[in-house]
Amino acid sequence: MATQNHAGTAMVALVPPYETSEDLLELAGRDTADLDDQHITVVYLPSTEGFTAEDLVGAVQDFADMGDSLSGVPNGWGRFATEDGSCQIALWDIVGWSAFRERLVAALGARGIVWEDNHGSIPHQTMGYDAPDVMAPATAFPKVDPVIFGDIHVWYDDEHVAAVELASPPLDVVASLLLRTADDVWDHEDEAKHPRGQPGNAGQFRKKDGPAAAPKKKDEKAKSEPKKDEPT
Repeated sequence: MATQNHAGTAMVALVPPYETSEDLLELAGRDTADLDDQHITVVYLPSTEGFTAEDLVGAVQDFADMGDSLSGVPNGWGRFATEDGSCQIALWDIVGWSAFRERLVAALGARGIVWEDNHGSIPHQTMGYDAPDVMAPATAFPKVDPVIFGDIHVWYDDEHVAAVELASPPLDVVASLLLRTADDVWDHEDEAKHPRGQPGNAGQFRKKDGPAAAPKKKDEKAKSEPKKDEPT
């Protein structure tokens, strides 16, 4: 998290695939040098007082053992105010986000890690921070392929300390993916570059080719009209 100092804090977050984050940063006109810092915060803990990194990782592991992975897609831009200006964000549409957070918070509480629910949550990915007099221009948002988040990551005292594998994807997601071929679904090159369990690889499923063109229908009018030499 190089953009701000988060010493003495902790966070549990999802990490989009590097390729997705790189595409978003480029679209937003941002520096792509810090891809390792890209994340979608699930729970932010403003203080590490009262629990260790091991306590936090243990709670996340408890949660991961019973929690499904998530699927989502970035679908727009946003901006919110900060003390020094504003922050540009990419908004994510993640199915099951609220229930996922609630189960995680319950798992933290079972280990004595208290999270205060003092504001709502919209899943988002920070693109960059701007001064008060800077406003990045609005950018058209293209269609982006869905992502399966198969891991959840833990930061403690501004250090990435663990990547915990989540349970299998929801059955409806698996069923839809089974309709595709293996080459269409999984980017093996990306897997080699970013092995499972490391930041930047949450499992990206991509459709390489568009759907096959629908067969052309015969001319219904020509079909219904009798030929001139046929008896009527």
